[in-house]
Amino acid sequence: MNMSRSLVVSAVCLTMLTGSVNAAVYSAGQVGTFGTYESWVGNAYYGLTENQQVSMRFTADENMSVDQIGLYFTFYAGTTGMIVGIQEDNGGMPSGTFVASGTYSTTETGSATRGQKIQLDSGASLEAGKVYHIVTKITEATTTPTRVYANQLLTSTGGIRPYDRAVDANMNVLNNSNVAQNRTPMFLLGNSGGMIEGPGAFLAEYSSGYVTGGNNTYGQRFEITAGEIGEGGKIELNNISLKLFKTATTDHDLIVKIRLASDLNTVLDTIRVSAADVGTAVTTIDLTASEGVFLEQGVAYLLTTEIDGGNVAGNAYTFYNMRGLMNGEPGAGTWGGATSAYMVKSNATWSSNPSAEGAGNIDMWVQFTGTVIPEPASIGIILSGTVVLAVRKRS
Repeated sequence: MNMSRSLVVSAVCLTMLTGSVNAAVYSAGQVGTFGTYESWVGNAYYGLTENQQVSMRFTADENMSVDQIGLYFTFYAGTTGMIVGIQEDNGGMPSGTFVASGTYSTTETGSATRGQKIQLDSGASLEAGKVYHIVTKITEATTTPTRVYANQLLTSTGGIRPYDRAVDANMNVLNNSNVAQNRTPMFLLGNSGGMIEGPGAFLAEYSSGYVTGGNNTYGQRFEITAGEIGEGGKIELNNISLKLFKTATTDHDLIVKIRLASDLNTVLDTIRVSAADVGTAVTTIDLTASEGVFLEQGVAYLLTTEIDGGNVAGNAYTFYNMRGLMNGEPGAGTWGGATSAYMVKSNATWSSNPSAEGAGNIDMWVQFTGTVIPEPASIGIILSGTVVLAVRKRS
């Protein structure tokens, strides 16, 4: 299959936060894996009855003041009451004393699963580098235990925070017996400005709503964070993946480009995906990146998609997307919502000013692998050329 010079999807997370005290995930020479779908491998939940509690442990990565906590629940028929708040750490366990807390009560006629914000009675000042617990305790229970959700299994490199992908050795979930679980917490911290940070994690993947075809084209804005490779580093791209399907009448190829977000006319790489290699059922397309294509840490990029030939009747590609903890909340997804990483939308040929798409918690399903090169990035612009690349496909 013929393809124009390739590149690359990449993914990443939240806007960099100042004062980070945790280690980067990948170091020089390592091959890193980055992307939204890696941040979601299914949800775990803890069923709580009256007087039972669950704790989500984390390290504050900057000094901050918070008075809201976002969590994800399933409530059942009847009335559920709870107290939710922040406690300091005592030897890996919650201290038992709330720094700040709030109560929440809801009466449901059936089961209801949703992200829920709890307002704290007072603000809590968190200190960078200090370990805290988000503790949820049920004070009034229904017949069916209330579910409080966590997310993915931790990796062998330690707890990796979804929002900036730094290693946090203290990140974990403690169940009702205060036994540490091999899970990533799922919560968000906020104040009057909205949800500001936390391992919100993606809840699920979807295939509806984001179709490149007609006058609409979709893409993803992203950055490599300092939590992933350290400040001043760069990545040489190896492989890229997308998850998508096409309409049955689609016979025009899909064009994927990586652009500088600051100048859409600067295209670092282009890849042509043959229409014949995309199924009408969901398909995972794996591509091999061209040699010598780099992404610099802290630089904003766009992954853009378009149909070869522009607005061609009967041609459309639908892209899987990932949705985070709180609808409509910037920062609610693992890539930081509307702050540094978010889905973008443009016309059939990509304008110079694409708009943000989604409710602040939606990102495109993408992944790439790359080899870490740590020295300060000083590469020039890599212009498009023409080569032939091999593409492999898996369903």
